[in-house]
This record gives sequence, C-alpha cells and structure tokens, in this order.
Amino acid sequence: MNDPFPKNSGRSAEIRRVVGRLCELWGIKGIEDEIAIEFSPRLTRSLGRTKPIQKVVRLNLELLGDSSSYLEEVLCHELAHIATVHKYGESSLPHGTEWRELIRLAGFEPRVRLYVSPGKPIQANSRVFLHKCPICFAERTAKRRMSQWRCGSCASNGLSGELLIEEIH
Repeated sequence: MNDPFPKNSGRSAEIRRVVGRLCELWGIKGIEDEIAIEFSPRLTRSLGRTKPIQKVVRLNLELLGDSSSYLEEVLCHELAHIATVHKYGESSLPHGTEWRELIRLAGFEPRVRLYVSPGKPIQANSRVFLHKCPICFAERTAKRRMSQWRCGSCASNGLSGELLIEEIH
C-alpha cells in the first residue's frame, strides 16, 4: 500500500491496521498491499471514492482530522467495494447484497452515503430507501421513495415492474 499521508499525520499506521483487519475478515488477505489509499483535496462533496478494479481508494482530507469519527466506517465502505469485486466479480452491484453483507460482517450498518458540507461537520444522511424488484431482485437506492420507478427488465418482459420500497437507513 502506498503512503500518501501528510508527514506526521499519525493516521498511516491506523489505516494500515484497518485495511489488514478488513482484508483478513473478508477472506481477501494478501491483496492489502495492492490497495492504494489516497487523500484528495479535490474530494469535497463526498467522503470517499473507489476504483475497485484498480484497487484505488480516495478519501476526503477531512477524514484525517482528529475530530473525524467516520474514518473507519468510510474506509470499510470503500474497501468493501474492492472486496466485492475481488470475491464476486465485476458484475456485482456496487451496493448490492454481497457488499451489504461485508459491511455488516465488519460491524457497521450498510449506508450508501455519508455527506460532507463545506464548513459543516461530516454527518450521515438520515434516510435511504432501497427499491427492490420482487421478481428479479434488482435493486436501486435513493434518498426518498421513488414510487414511479419500475424494474426495466421486468417491465420490458410484460410484467408490471413494480418495486418494493424499504427504508434501510
């Protein structure tokens, strides 16, 4: 794993421990050295981004601050994308069943988004809704109920395409 941390940040060893622990927990031990963790000053509207195939995680610089309690959760969220692709293949859904199970296994509640606003503390989005097709089990998430959404695959096959909506956070 490369060392992108500002000198004397004190977080490098902590992050390496978290990455190693999660890789071992999820049964992907051995790839932790291939994972690049970067902190980007350009990442201002979200806390993290991942390129799972390239095994690159970019994190918001605010997470380096001592006041951030979200570092481990955000790191877990982003690393779970890498683990999902590594274990289940590139066709796995970004926030699908496999991803959610990895998050739960790590001791967190699966949340699709944590938000950051300029000048405000990082805080969790209070509501996320899962829209799931009862026929083919396709899933989508949104910050509100989207009753007009339909499953495109099922609708194109002459079915109603109606989705079940469940608040997941």
